[in-house]
Amino acid sequence: MLFWVVFLGARALFTYGASQWFPQQLGTWLYDHDISTAVFSDAFIVFAIAPLLTRTAGLAVRSARVPRIPAPRAGTEPSTTDRPPEEATGRSARS
Repeated sequence: MLFWVVFLGARALFTYGASQWFPQQLGTWLYDHDISTAVFSDAFIVFAIAPLLTRTAGLAVRSARVPRIPAPRAGTEPSTTDRPPEEATGRSARS
């Protein structure tokens, strides 16, 4: 979460800085290095997709680490050993 907030903040700060703080320097740098302004639209698309892909990959890795509980067979009632302790007793562990 912190990474995502920092990432979005940096992107917003660059956008603001490019129009308010250093537009002349940025324009000169782009001209000197023969870089088109279309690069910014491509970069911002990548910057929008990168956190989504990172989050999706992180969720996939985390879900792969979760132990799987076998599903009960069709037509059978799950036993109390198939459920977490608070469900088996009917009580919450927090109360």
